[in-house]
Amino acid sequence: MKFLKNLASVYVVNIINGILGIIFIPVFINNMGLTAYGLYSIYVTVVSYMSLAELGISKNLTRLLASEKDETKRREHFQIVAGLYTIVILLLLLLLPGLSQLLTKWFSYGGELQSVIAWIAVLSVLEYILGIPTSMLQANCISNEKFNHYSKFTFLSGLYRYALMFVGILLFENPVYVIGLLVSRKAIDFVVAYKVMGGLPKSYWKPVFQPSKFKSLVSESAVLSGSQALQITIISIGSILVGKNFGVEKLGLYRSIFDLVSKVWLVSNVLGLVAFPMFAKILHKPTENLRTINQIPQYLNLSWSFYCLVGFFGTMLAPYILGIFDFPETDVNELFALLLIGVILNAHANLSYEYLQAGGNYLKTLILSLLALGILFISYFFILHHAGFNSIGWAWMVSMLIYALVADYIIMMEIKRYIIKRVLPDFVFKLLTILLCVFYSLNKDSLSGVMICLILLPNLVWFFYLFLKSYYYIKTGDRT
Repeated sequence: MKFLKNLASVYVVNIINGILGIIFIPVFINNMGLTAYGLYSIYVTVVSYMSLAELGISKNLTRLLASEKDETKRREHFQIVAGLYTIVILLLLLLLPGLSQLLTKWFSYGGELQSVIAWIAVLSVLEYILGIPTSMLQANCISNEKFNHYSKFTFLSGLYRYALMFVGILLFENPVYVIGLLVSRKAIDFVVAYKVMGGLPKSYWKPVFQPSKFKSLVSESAVLSGSQALQITIISIGSILVGKNFGVEKLGLYRSIFDLVSKVWLVSNVLGLVAFPMFAKILHKPTENLRTINQIPQYLNLSWSFYCLVGFFGTMLAPYILGIFDFPETDVNELFALLLIGVILNAHANLSYEYLQAGGNYLKTLILSLLALGILFISYFFILHHAGFNSIGWAWMVSMLIYALVADYIIMMEIKRYIIKRVLPDFVFKLLTILLCVFYSLNKDSLSGVMICLILLPNLVWFFYLFLKSYYYIKTGDRT
């Protein structure tokens, strides 16, 4: 019951923020143009990479706190993290000039854009630094599973975040000013987070500089950081490849469609956020939670069915969704469909990914992410001369299909009691349904659409029944 309440509280807030995010994309493009949106996407990419500076510390802190109730040890975790963050901040400030030059050379779209990209580097570093205290409060809140407090903070933060962005779009022509307003909300975030999610005792904020403790924490987080770096690269590499091969305006076109279909992650990110501390607790004492662990493959099938239906109906609505944009291209439906299918596959795999991270299997997540990135690269350059601009959509879809199937296979092998003969039927079911989705997306064939519904809807009903049965067992202890 607590798990469902946590999901509901976070979902409501994310749906509201998601709607605002969808509105933001056409408003930005119609007022500032695709080139400006391309520059904005560079900022989004750089900000995502800024999180790598912490070497996975925040995620690992959440995992440690979720399985630790002793206040003395919790305080020690916070103090060590505060010391590490202090070092990270100093290093970022020292490296900022070099980072600015690196970005201006990498994103070399012309002399008139170089100063904009230099400012993007400065603002990205500033945003990361200003967000560190808030991330520590979030780690504490999430580890304690106080998702109602987290939801309230996310809701308020999203409101003034988008308010500042819309004000920037309407008042200014330069995207740097929009980004500057967006960065300023990080200062507001800490005040709001402290009031809503709760603060920490002053002693928790005191940095402790102990090399031995740093080594221990960083060694635990280093592989996770590498895995996060690859995950960020998987999501961001499309922007880099499109920008390099087709220019900043095409980058704006690609990124606007990608940002639109990636709203599907509002579902998977919330589920992962709530599931991560729950998985950490379950896997901390696996022998006491065998029933729950053994049911996870069933829920993976439920997840796959749900996301395939999202892809199916999303493709049906594509012409109406794309109609709100003022795109110069006459047909972006194929790119939309390919990116959407890739996103739903990534969203599904997120559940397996969170399970592995919660169990501390960082090396497996690293190898999994490396596999996905390698396939994305190979697919893109193989298809580039045949599919042109849409090659990024094909590469994204192919890499995410293999990524999702392998991630599920790893989880099934992790669960020793899972019957091995079920692996092949599950694999066939997943491959068949996603191929039907791809075929329907590109051809709008009515027969494939009917087959998708006939296969997936009964599965959803069946897995929902199993979910209710499991919930009844947990509440009553009655196996019947």
